[in-house]
Order: sequence, then C-alpha cells, then structure tokens
Amino acid sequence: MIRGNRPTGRSLDPGSGLDEEFVSMDGGRRIRVVRAGTGDGPLVVFEAGMGSAASQWNHIQRELSSRYRTLAYDRAGVGGSDAADSRPTLERMVDDLTQVLDALGETGPVLLVGHSWGGPIVRVFASLHRGRTAGLVLIDATSATVVSGAMAVLNVAAFGVNSLLFGLGRTQAFKRGLLPEGESPEIAAADMDIMWRDLTAPRIARAGRREAQEITSSLPLLRHLERQGGPAVPAVVLQGSRRHGTWEARMRDRQNAAAEEFAVAMPDARLRLIPGAGHAMTHEQPNAVVASVDEVIERISGR
Repeated sequence: MIRGNRPTGRSLDPGSGLDEEFVSMDGGRRIRVVRAGTGDGPLVVFEAGMGSAASQWNHIQRELSSRYRTLAYDRAGVGGSDAADSRPTLERMVDDLTQVLDALGETGPVLLVGHSWGGPIVRVFASLHRGRTAGLVLIDATSATVVSGAMAVLNVAAFGVNSLLFGLGRTQAFKRGLLPEGESPEIAAADMDIMWRDLTAPRIARAGRREAQEITSSLPLLRHLERQGGPAVPAVVLQGSRRHGTWEARMRDRQNAAAEEFAVAMPDARLRLIPGAGHAMTHEQPNAVVASVDEVIERISGR
C-alpha cells in the first residue's frame, strides 16, 4: 500500500507476513513503513538503533504481530526512506516519528520499543507526548554517560569506515563483530538475509554517520531525560550481561549502571538483565524482547 504520490523512496522486500507502505512527509519526501498484525491493544512501535533499518525487527515484529498491531519504519536516509535536508537531531527524528503516526491515523497511546540510539528517540517522544505513550521497552538504550566524549567521536569514525568497507563489499568483519556468537537459532535465515541486506548497505552507513555526528549536540537533552526519569507508564529496561574481554566488560558495566539509574528514575520501570546477551539483543535473545512487550501490555491492560 502506498500513501500519497509515487514515493521517491525505494521499495524493499520486508519479509513474509510484513507489509510495506510509504508515508508522505514534509518537503515531499517519503518514509518507508512496515506494518503487520491485528488486535485491540496499543500499537507496538519499533525504533531501531543508529544506522539500522526496520528490518532489524523483522523476526520480533512477526512474532508479536500474531496478537498485536505493530509498526517499524526506516528513519530518514535509511533503508527505503528518503533522506532529509535537515540534521538528524533527536528532536527532528521524534518529529518524523510523530508525523508518521499522525499520517497513519495512529493518534492514540502507543507502546514504544527502542534499541540502542532508538532508546533516546522513544524517550524524547514519551517526554513530549505523554498522552500518546502507553508503555516503553528500552533495549540496551544509549545513555549520556556512555556515549559522551571520545565515544561520540569513535561512533562517527566507525560509521565512516563502514561506509567505505560496505562500498567495497567487505562486510564479514562487521558481521562477526556485531554477532560474535551468531544469531538466535529461532531467527530464520531469510530474516537474517534481509537484515544484512539493509545493515551493510553503504547508504545506511552514511546515514548512521550523520546520526552519530549529532551525539554531542544531543548530550544535554539526554542528561536532562536521565535526570527527569520518564512518564508514569509501564516500562521494562532490558540489558545484556555478556562480557567478552576487558573493553566489553568495562563498557557493559558502565552501560548497565546507567540503565539501572534511569530505571530507578522512571516511576513504573522494571530492570531485566539478560544472561549471555550483548548489545545486539534483538538477534541474540529475541524472546527476551518479545516477553518484555507481552509483560508491558499485560501491565497496561491491568491498569
């Protein structure tokens, strides 16, 4: 299904059981949306990590769409979505998400699921639109204490290198680094192929680099959110516990400590540590994400 005129965005196979459509945005650009499922509960909205597309969620989205309405989308410049002329600040990305929901008539409360950089995006949305937020699931969400300083610079550099390597078709080292122990056996090979298709495209690395360049400018807002807490809605904060080597162990300890702090600051949040999971929990332990969405919807229904 296509909304508006013929999109300038690209059509991409979303995988079995998932439907692609395009939403018209300001300036005439198009955002690619993937929807599936039916149900009476809140719409489940997935927000991918930095430099990731809607296909990050294809397995999880399909699992949850058997009982809920679900929506994933490619941010500006990612996957099949047109790039925006403006800088991809947190506020601008939240504005895009709001426009997508408005265009689809989804003005009621939604359950927001954010991974990595998607965590701050959904937290800003929840802060600005408390009446439209039914619940939150945060998956190894980015925190100001972890990405400040040198880490922000390293993120920009990493996406720059990836853009060059992907353009040369050299992707194996990236894949091994992202999933050092491989993906969960529950995820179909076809879903992994679609995810890698999007994640190793030079275009997505360039978009990720643009997003990473905004980390430093976003730090004041991130720190404010972490001090403020969040809306009094059911929430689950998911963190991995895997520690491979000194660097990952140090980063994991910092990330989990930050997650514990903002989970405590949120009025109705529960922290969950997932054994054996690293940053790519959506593909290492997808059942933990599915169970957390089920839990939050059950808590919403019990209110």
